[in-house]
Amino acid sequence: VSWGIGCARADYLGVYARISSQYDWLRSNVCQKSKNPPSSFDCESIESSITQQDASDSITTPTTTSGGWNIIVTEEFRRGYGIFTADSKSNRAIRYNSAKGKAGVIRMKNDGTSTLKSSQISVENSQNKFKVSMDLYAVNMSHEDNICVDYQTSTTQGEKCWKAMHDFNLSQWETKTFEIDAEDAKSLRLRLRVDASSESGDVLISR
Repeated sequence: VSWGIGCARADYLGVYARISSQYDWLRSNVCQKSKNPPSSFDCESIESSITQQDASDSITTPTTTSGGWNIIVTEEFRRGYGIFTADSKSNRAIRYNSAKGKAGVIRMKNDGTSTLKSSQISVENSQNKFKVSMDLYAVNMSHEDNICVDYQTSTTQGEKCWKAMHDFNLSQWETKTFEIDAEDAKSLRLRLRVDASSESGDVLISR
């Protein structure tokens, strides 16, 4: 909170920080990153506010693409986690305002503790097929490492995995897409996970 030569010496300048002016920032970070935040911070009210803001950050207006697909939801992580708010704070992947040239980036660690799990995505009319697309950037992963998406609809469940250095390259942004066959499905949930043999790699997700 301060630095200088000695402490409050008359002949030397010192620099001090007014902690109270940064209380909101301190409270927000402690509540999001601490497993046992002090009760005086009233972290539940912050979490509720973040969840509402995250939800408003997702684009959910259906539009039709040139390929004939109806877009159900687009999550760009510009202001928060959006629809990916189902994980507990201790397991949630880390969000950055920007990284590697993209705005709104989620960092997944290879230590098996960080996850990215969506809330239930409902659709107005039942669907027989879904398409999922995401932009990823992987570093320090080996041939045995995988990036997987677990999916669950109201009628089926499964997973889609991509193998490092076979299905995607390292240290560059790539767009990965897959389709889900589902009969008369009215909802969808997604969970992103990293299956890795080491703890040195990271995966970034931007959309």
